[in-house]
Amino acid sequence: MQVLSYEISYLKQGGICTLPYKLTTTIKNINSMPNQVNVSLVSEFHQYKISNGSSERHQNNNLKAIVCFARFLGPTISFLDICKKDQVLPFLDTKIKNSEEDPEKERLKAFSMDEAAKIIEKLA
Repeated sequence: MQVLSYEISYLKQGGICTLPYKLTTTIKNINSMPNQVNVSLVSEFHQYKISNGSSERHQNNNLKAIVCFARFLGPTISFLDICKKDQVLPFLDTKIKNSEEDPEKERLKAFSMDEAAKIIEKLA
């Protein structure tokens, strides 16, 4: 049986990056984030989600959004440096499809902007 997975694409300075769907791979991606403070914060957040009894799917969706945001911030900005919505909005804007890609203005099915904003708000 082939494991089905899908990828969330996001715009990273200079190119497109993708994150696999499987939780195990998403967890491995935490350590590849460019800022060590963010690595520590996301690892702690993941442990909290586990102890809170969150499903693997919920953990994975949360972690993918956070890892994408951390990569967007780059190596010099940690989540602790985020204190204004103007620091988050450029990232969320990368999730909006143009009218050619999404003529009916549907949200991305694999990524909920509302969920991402809530997660980022909790981390900030």
